[in-house]
Amino acid sequence: YDRPIDHYNPFAQGLMVITLIGYIIMGISRRDGDFILGALSLCFNFVCSRPGISSSEASLREIPSTLDTLLSKFRIQSRFVAYAACLGCHQTYKPTASGTYPQRCTNKPTPETECSQPLVNEEGKPLKTFLYHSFADYLSGLMSDPEVEKCIDDSMLFVNREHGGHFRGPFDGSFLREFLGPDGQRLFCLDHDGEERRLVFSLCIDFFNVEGMNIRGASTSCGIMAPACLNLPVEIRYQLQNMWLTIIPGPREPTLTMLNHYTRPLIDDMVVAWRDGIFISRTALRPRGRLLRCAVANAVCDLLAARKTSQLSPSISKIFCSCCDCWHELGADGKLIKKWRCLL
Repeated sequence: YDRPIDHYNPFAQGLMVITLIGYIIMGISRRDGDFILGALSLCFNFVCSRPGISSSEASLREIPSTLDTLLSKFRIQSRFVAYAACLGCHQTYKPTASGTYPQRCTNKPTPETECSQPLVNEEGKPLKTFLYHSFADYLSGLMSDPEVEKCIDDSMLFVNREHGGHFRGPFDGSFLREFLGPDGQRLFCLDHDGEERRLVFSLCIDFFNVEGMNIRGASTSCGIMAPACLNLPVEIRYQLQNMWLTIIPGPREPTLTMLNHYTRPLIDDMVVAWRDGIFISRTALRPRGRLLRCAVANAVCDLLAARKTSQLSPSISKIFCSCCDCWHELGADGKLIKKWRCLL
């Protein structure tokens, strides 16, 4: 809540705001942002060196030289962990306390084989990086907005209301009303401490071709993980600033079990948030802080991504249904030989 930019000289603030607008709103790259920041600093130095204009060396020293430093002054850059991802099996490795990574992958896709793919280059940097944004940092940023926190507080008032058959939100359904927490009691109810809040998320996982389609089909594929807070009204629920987003790097889409390596950090944080809760030391409406408990209620994916997320066989497999015992068998020519239909 205490931004370092507030204590800077107005001239330095103006130059940094101009660069920030170009980076966030206009979408310039970090390299271009560093150039604009340096060019503005040089122009400011020329203006201050002219006769009759008082020089302000202290203001010039306050201007950062890189865009990363500038973002830290505004405190708008979220915390993240740079995992080293294996090029072969997609296993992810968290850096040690000293920032180093293993030289080779030690994952065993099967009990008899070890991947042994190289993870880092000669400089010790990952050959493939998976950036995982801190889920606790996302929650603290979400609760620092007074309007968002008020919407979350108001959502709990709808848990016990009578909807009369007209469903106006996710808490009107019986699934969330009867959702049990780690203690075996209803997680979303009004019986808990008023300072504590319970958040429910829908998890979206999907893959797309970042280079577009061509005649031979998709050649590259990247993915996203984007939980959305269902406590928020639908008007602001899917706004970028209110969602947690992490990119699953390409260029090849992970297979069924390989997707677990990318979802594991998020699931680990979700388990802590569901079992013990995450305490935010200060929020927009609670200076003394409050405890947040979270749960994932559903997954929003297409058919292929849904099967990977739930670790089920794909829809083109022999046992294609995830709810019953339906199965089919294809011949060598791809034609259907046998098929059992569900009787339910």
